[in-house]
Amino acid sequence: MLIELATLSLLYGYETATWRKHQELEKSHTSDALCVATYETGERAPTDCANTYWITFRPRQTRKQYHDLPRKGQGRVRYEVNAELEGFRKGDIVRVKGKWVKQINSIYSTGYLAFARVRGEPNTARPKDCQLLERGRMVVWTQAQ
Repeated sequence: MLIELATLSLLYGYETATWRKHQELEKSHTSDALCVATYETGERAPTDCANTYWITFRPRQTRKQYHDLPRKGQGRVRYEVNAELEGFRKGDIVRVKGKWVKQINSIYSTGYLAFARVRGEPNTARPKDCQLLERGRMVVWTQAQ
């Protein structure tokens, strides 16, 4: 169990808020995390962290299992997603036509890879025009500014 590896204590949100206000820190997730970490010791942690990251989750597949409305005579029809096209998958980072670096948002049944729309850049491309740079990750870490 975790309690065997480290000393644990229970801290409620109102206690974190009180401690944050006592230390005159701004309300943010970083400040709350530092308050939770220093609540037992009472020390003041520095808030100017250079190693702060935003962590987001990017699913590889949709969670939708069925189409919204059942079809007559067929019942509920499964929602099929194109999982892969010529080795490319949703979330992969690719170079399009040797110029643009894009992330694959979806794969169309027509044989095209779809990207986020940016003015002046292609929003779809054939797999032959793309070069795989990096496999897509489900957990994305971005350094906070």
